[in-house]
Formats: sequence, C-alpha cells, structure tokens
Amino acid sequence: MRNVVIALLLVSALTACNKPVDVKQNLDGSQTVKVQSEDGTATATTKDGESHYEDDKGNIVDSKVNADGSTSISGTSSDGTDFSSTRGKEIDLTIFALKNYPKMDSSESSPNGSVTKTDKQTVAQVVFTTSDSAKEVLAYFAPMITSDKSENVTPGGSFLGGKTSNGSDVAVIASSNGGKTQVSVTASTKK
Repeated sequence: MRNVVIALLLVSALTACNKPVDVKQNLDGSQTVKVQSEDGTATATTKDGESHYEDDKGNIVDSKVNADGSTSISGTSSDGTDFSSTRGKEIDLTIFALKNYPKMDSSESSPNGSVTKTDKQTVAQVVFTTSDSAKEVLAYFAPMITSDKSENVTPGGSFLGGKTSNGSDVAVIASSNGGKTQVSVTASTKK
C-alpha cells in the first residue's frame, strides 16, 4: 500500500507541473511542437516539407524542401539580422570569382552545398568528392586565388586559402578518404 501512495503522490506532482514539451496535431495536417525550458520557449510547426520556427527571443526561421531536393531557409535572428540560405545541390561559385570543380563525383551526397546571405555578407560552402588527388584539386583552384595566398600540403590533408580577384575570402581543404578525395570549398564576400 505504501508504494501505491508514493506512486499516486508522484503522479500528482508531475501532472501539476507544466509540460516542457507539447506536441499537437493540427486540423490542417501540420504538427506543432512547443518546447519550454529555463532559457525560454520555442515553437516549431511542420507540414509537407515546410517548417516554421520561432522563439521568445525573436528568432524566426522558415524552411522548405524544394522540388530539386535542396532546402531553402530564411529568417530573422534575435538581433534583427535577416538571412537566407539554400542547402543541397551544386552551388554556383562565380559570385566569388571561382569556378566549380569540373570533376566532382555525382551522387546523392556529392556535390552538396549551402549559400547563406545576410545584409553584410554572402557565405558559400560546397562539399564534394572526386577521384582526383588533393594535389590536382589545389592546382585547379590555385590560379583563382590572386592574393594573400597560403598553402599547406600534408599526407593527411591539404589547404589552400586567400583572396580571389573580387576580394572574396576562400579556403579549399582536400583530404583522402576511402580512395576518393573529399573537398570542402568555403568562400565569403562582404557586401
């Protein structure tokens, strides 16, 4: 009997507290998740590949899966900065005075990239694999980096960085991975 009383007291105490997570299935088919923590409250609603997130600090993010499989993300951060981003598929690097690598492997995960834009800068990252060596990848990008060039080649991985002809900052990292070369190209330009 003592265990029953303790269990009833525990259940009463737990049901008297606010639930930290509330999941609701809405009439329109969407699902809303509300999370409460010591840091505040956040709410996310999803339906058919689209989602909306907001918190009590002023962060708002909307995302959707596009027909080509990429994801578009836009929103406003708590400091009022608007941003937009595209993630997925191949990214056009010409705004950074770069050319896309011509011998990228084509698969579900390669190439994969993202572009994020704010009122102050645009940042892109492209990740891909290739059958070419790290040395060949760096040799391709080297002529496009016209100033502040820095290069480091080691058996484990290689790095090439600097600025392109339009002043964009670029970093190329290439490393061997399972008989392929994994490459990450990150570029940014200020507005």
